[in-house]
Amino acid sequence: MVSLKLDGEPFIIMNTHLQANYLADWRPSNSQTKIQLDQVSYLAELAHGQPGDAWVVICGDFNFPRQAPAYKHMVLQSGLIDALVDDPRPTYQPFPLVSAKWQTCLDYIFYRRPVKVTSIISADIVPIVNNSARWSFQRFLTDHHALTLTVH
Repeated sequence: MVSLKLDGEPFIIMNTHLQANYLADWRPSNSQTKIQLDQVSYLAELAHGQPGDAWVVICGDFNFPRQAPAYKHMVLQSGLIDALVDDPRPTYQPFPLVSAKWQTCLDYIFYRRPVKVTSIISADIVPIVNNSARWSFQRFLTDHHALTLTVH
């Protein structure tokens, strides 16, 4: 977590990496889902504990797709907004030889703007690729894309 001021406005930014659920079993009874739900509850508490005049941003690798209970729990319990909620592009690109079923959204930027602030928000998904590499397998640098958030 980092606190900073930009143009006089306080920002609290938290970066996270939650428990992975490698079996993609999103049922609430699954032990991995239970861990994720506990982690999301903790993040929601952290978000609610921040001053109302501050921007709050929680971003990172959440390791669950939007259809998972932990995603719904994050949105409802934290009151934060998913900056890319309407963007269908995946944020996770599986390494070669990993099933394409994993090409989905697992990374998010959730935010809360301060009361009475009407700034326009935009976000984007940016693949991290080494285009100068000679061979295609050398261009693949990471399995997650970068996410950006711009406050206008």
